[in-house]
Amino acid sequence: MRGSSSLGRGGGNVRGRGRGQQGGRIRMMDEQVTAPTEPSTEEDCVDDPYDPTEPNDYIQIQREKNAKRAQERREKERQQYLERLEEERTKMALERQKLAEKQLAGE
Repeated sequence: MRGSSSLGRGGGNVRGRGRGQQGGRIRMMDEQVTAPTEPSTEEDCVDDPYDPTEPNDYIQIQREKNAKRAQERREKERQQYLERLEEERTKMALERQKLAEKQLAGE
């Protein structure tokens, strides 16, 4: 009997199985690799892949990245500062309005 093995599951000659357990897994893995999919997480993390035909200056690249991060951080801090100023301005305007109403009511 071809395809039957006395070794039980997972053992024996894979060639004689057709679409047995292991053969099916291998085909599924091949299909996953060849099927068009989204980039893996490693590929997503690489924002500037190394190209050996164009040597780059690692230190300069890191300086540029750090400068960009610092600029983004400063912009975020500036935005938060402007939001706090706006909140203070509206708070002071409400206080002035309440004081003006009290003065008008008291006179």
